[in-house]
Amino acid sequence: MSEQVKSKKALPTDRLAVDKQIELLRAFAAVYEATGKPVTNESAGEAVTPPKAANTVILINPFFRDIGLLLPHESGGFIPSAELIAYNKACLWGTDAAQEKLRTVFERTWFYRCLIPRLQLAAQSTTNCIAVLAEESGAEKEHEERLTNLLLFLSFAGIVRISDGKVNLLKHMAPIPNPVLHGDKNKSKDAAVLDGPPKKINQEFTDQEEQSLYLDKEKKRRFTINSPLFLSRSEYDRICKWIEVTLIVEDAEQKMDNKT
Repeated sequence: MSEQVKSKKALPTDRLAVDKQIELLRAFAAVYEATGKPVTNESAGEAVTPPKAANTVILINPFFRDIGLLLPHESGGFIPSAELIAYNKACLWGTDAAQEKLRTVFERTWFYRCLIPRLQLAAQSTTNCIAVLAEESGAEKEHEERLTNLLLFLSFAGIVRISDGKVNLLKHMAPIPNPVLHGDKNKSKDAAVLDGPPKKINQEFTDQEEQSLYLDKEKKRRFTINSPLFLSRSEYDRICKWIEVTLIVEDAEQKMDNKT
C-alpha cells in the first residue's frame, strides 16, 4: 500500500497480520522486563521467532504509541505501558485472561468511542463499521485493510465479535464493588456508602446509575449499589428488589433470634 496518502488518525499497519503485531508488542514488554531499559526496535525484533528486522518492527510504532501501549523514551526506544506489562505476564496463564489486561486501553481509543454507541443499539456490518471509521479518521479507500485491522484489535481485546460479515458487541460484566454500611471500619475505597437522601433513578438507564436498598422495614438503614453493564431495566430492577427483600428478611430473622 502506498504511504503517500495519510489519514488523520494513526492506523495499524497492513504489512503485518494482527497476530504478528501483537507478538511484537509483547516482545517490547518481555525485553523491558528482562533488561529494565527502554526497548529498541532492534531488540524487540530479535526477541520473536523468527526474528524481525528493525525496519519491520518500526511499522507498528505509530499505532501502538498513539493508543498508549508503547511510550517513547527521551533517550530512544520505548517503555511498555503498565497494561502491556500486565498482559505479557498474564500470557503465561492463558490468552483469554491475558487479553482482558488490554481491554481498558482499547476502551479509551477513538475507534472504540466511534463504534460502540452504534453497536450498543444493534449489530453492524463490517462494511458499515469500516465506513464509519474511515469518515472519522479521514482515511481513503486504500486504507481499508488498516481500518479492518482496527476491528480485529477490538475483537482481540474481547470487545466485539466478528462473524459472517457482522460486528457484534460482546457483553462485559465489570466487577461490582461490595456495598459497605456506615460505621464499617474495614470498608474498601471503592465501596458505595450512602450520605443524605437516596438518589432518584434516572429515566434513561446507564452504567452510572445508583440504587438505594434498605436493610430494615423502617427504611432507616440503607446503602447504594451501582448498575452493572449490559443489564436491561427490568433485570436491574428485579435484582435490586430481590436483594432488598432478602436483606430485610434476614434482618427480621436476626432480630427474632436476638429476642429468643
